[in-house]
Amino acid sequence: MIGTASKKVLALINSSHPIPCLAVASFAGLFAIGSGIAWDRSLLVFFVVLLQQISVGLSNDWLDYKIDLKAGRTDKPTVNGTVKVSELRAGAVAAAVVAQATAFIFGPTAALVMFGMLAAGWAYNLGMKSNWTSFIPYAVGFGLIPIFVGQASTETFWTESWIVIAASLLGVSAHFANVLPDIEADRLT
Repeated sequence: MIGTASKKVLALINSSHPIPCLAVASFAGLFAIGSGIAWDRSLLVFFVVLLQQISVGLSNDWLDYKIDLKAGRTDKPTVNGTVKVSELRAGAVAAAVVAQATAFIFGPTAALVMFGMLAAGWAYNLGMKSNWTSFIPYAVGFGLIPIFVGQASTETFWTESWIVIAASLLGVSAHFANVLPDIEADRLT
């Protein structure tokens, strides 16, 4: 039988949206490896982007709590009472702070790019997801990943524009893959 603490940890992991978090962080880490960045530094890139994604995922469930409650989304840990909204808020802010602070290891430009990635994800959660601009944070956030990787290298480089554009388009594709299955339920709320 799973204890209360274990249930809470699992619920927090679930609230972070772990599959998209791991997918985006893996994209960043693999892009780093493919760009010739050493394994240890590429792993740190993966970790920092994972923290950024966890922050965005937790803030999503925190900020959507009232909508999820109204919709009766008992699959959401906040609605079923496994996790408190305040815990998601604290986790989202803590993950953002650690991601941002850790990005400074790579230098001020990488930290600035990380701030842009965090801002894009949070802008989506703070309201852009509910209108026609919803694809923009995905395009910006994904487009910044290769730039972040280039600035995280020991020998910093500016990623070619076509790669940034391709990453942005990947982000737009990820956005539509994320929202289309839930579009009818979202319209109701």
